[in-house]
Amino acid sequence: MEAIDIVKRFADFIEKEYYSQLLENIRKDNPFLVIDFKELNVVELDLANILLEKPEETIKAGEIAIGQFDLDDAGHVKLRFKNLPEVSKIRIVDSRVKHLGKFISLVGEVSRKSDVYLDCVAARFECPACANIINVLQTTGNFREPTRCGCGRKGKFTLLEKERVDMQELTIIDSVESVEEGDAYQELAVVLKGDLTSPDFNKRVYNINHTVIVNGYFEELEIFLKSGGKSTKSTKIFIANYVEPLLEQDKEFYPTSEEIEEFKRMSKEQGFYDKLLQGLAPAIYGHERVKEGILLQLVGGVRRKKHGNRFRRGDVHIGLIGDPSTGKSELILRSIDLLPRSMFVIGKGASAVGIAGGVKKNSYVEGYTADPGAMAMANRSILGIDELDKFDKDDIDALNTGMEQQFIKIDKGGVHAKYEAVTRVLIGANPKLGRFDPYAPLSEQFGIKPSVLSRLDLIFPMKDTPDEIKDKKMAEFILDSDTNNLSFNSEENIFYDTNKLRKYIQAVARLKPEFTEEAKQEIKNYYVKMRVANIKEEGISSVAIAPRQLQALERLAEASAKIFFRADIKQEDSKRAIELMDYYLKSVAMDPETGKVDIDRINTGITALDRNYLHRLKEIIDELEDKLGKTIPIEDIIYAAKTNDVTEEKIKEGLEKLKRIGDIMEVRSGFISKI
Repeated sequence: MEAIDIVKRFADFIEKEYYSQLLENIRKDNPFLVIDFKELNVVELDLANILLEKPEETIKAGEIAIGQFDLDDAGHVKLRFKNLPEVSKIRIVDSRVKHLGKFISLVGEVSRKSDVYLDCVAARFECPACANIINVLQTTGNFREPTRCGCGRKGKFTLLEKERVDMQELTIIDSVESVEEGDAYQELAVVLKGDLTSPDFNKRVYNINHTVIVNGYFEELEIFLKSGGKSTKSTKIFIANYVEPLLEQDKEFYPTSEEIEEFKRMSKEQGFYDKLLQGLAPAIYGHERVKEGILLQLVGGVRRKKHGNRFRRGDVHIGLIGDPSTGKSELILRSIDLLPRSMFVIGKGASAVGIAGGVKKNSYVEGYTADPGAMAMANRSILGIDELDKFDKDDIDALNTGMEQQFIKIDKGGVHAKYEAVTRVLIGANPKLGRFDPYAPLSEQFGIKPSVLSRLDLIFPMKDTPDEIKDKKMAEFILDSDTNNLSFNSEENIFYDTNKLRKYIQAVARLKPEFTEEAKQEIKNYYVKMRVANIKEEGISSVAIAPRQLQALERLAEASAKIFFRADIKQEDSKRAIELMDYYLKSVAMDPETGKVDIDRINTGITALDRNYLHRLKEIIDELEDKLGKTIPIEDIIYAAKTNDVTEEKIKEGLEKLKRIGDIMEVRSGFISKI
């Protein structure tokens, strides 16, 4: 079909089927017209076939057809095509040479997006010899100049004008569902131009970690060598014609109005809460408190606006710490399976994704693009982190900021980006020495900073302790499950059906219950009781609970009320939150030497008993400095501090702590001085 025929047939088709829509778009200053390929295929089969084979030329002909209408700005309208046929849909990993230049449809998850750049699409040059005007289309990432004029001149020509368009690079990866076992994830640079880069369109479609359908065509991009020549190798980019979010993937997570009504009815039944807990992780034996905490985490509290533009986070953060083979990983994996757009990273294997993110070189234009990490990609969902004890320091620092401030900043390579990270975090960690030690501070056992531990609303120790009765029941449970004698029948419990549980969580997640005075008072009484419990007249008192735990109690009580579709947070919701908090504090914040809860065991890694002892050690150093001068022998400190209860080993540990906090320094072997 000749080009003039394509233009005419497009003009006829648009006038008949899309003229009113074209008028409306121009009136609204929307410089595009979206055509349903299925309609084109019915009315103009030949045109549809040509479009699939030669999209770039055919789309251009269609835009010329629009420009012929007697309408203001019609010449600037771009043609967009949706609903390409199934035969045109391929995975990123399956794209090959045969797909170059064809109109195809890709499905992938957005992993990052660049800033909006100015791209030159055409340039006008003047020949100095004959004043001839030469137009050069710019179809690649490298600026092209004319090589010769019709008059015979070769060499330099005068640049008159560049035609520019907004451009943005989007990076997509194969969706989780499309990656088969043994396949690696493939990423692809997608080039967006013009109206596809508009802020409204970006916000609606290109959210990080969202799955999108991209219609367009591959274009070969030449690789230039440092010498200035061209490489025999080339790469490919994908020129987008149309992008839309794929919402089908989330359908299984969102309930219908009929299902919501059914859930409301069920929430009032006896034993309902137990059914939810049973459905959360039916294949994992025991750990009822842990499951209860995770259920409240999945539902979440209420994100409330504070003074100014600050928010009190509603997301609940939980840590699972303890012995290997206790079900930590299974619980994390089960949790991320229950929320859409969740993320999972593990130990050293996370380096490619990272928690914080970094920068990556653009494929199409010069420069770098922010490459958001897992914390940002799990925005409005949950991030499961296993083996946190094996992560790099930079990633853990980013986690620290993201958990509390709920945003991630990337400032590298001249790139400055800020991503929302309204993300709940579920952490798993193993002790460095293999087994959980109730006497050692958590930060030392797991190599996790107290600043990170302090931002966890709940921490659950998962211990593997021999117990004949418990071990017998667990063995029976596992053996029955592995031999298919144990079934989880959804007729017995509706929440054994994963999709039902997903829908229930989404049905209640957006609720915003308010505190009753009784609920407030219940939390207030518990908080004050814990605060004054350890007060003593002499020395430094241990603090059982801090304001952060008070806010955690609020979030947990809010989540409890949501579960039952309550508009008001009742006293029983506060009690449920208190029971979980009390379990957490007595499990990991109890000082084994004093038998008292000391939250600084978590928040700072130094208990009140340690602080009292360090205070006494500093007094001894002060006394010896007055006698001996600035340089003090360590053996003299040991002699002065040693008692029946204080061993030489404990004194040396205390001196090491004073070194770390910057109170003293070792001037030479066996001698210290104050700083």
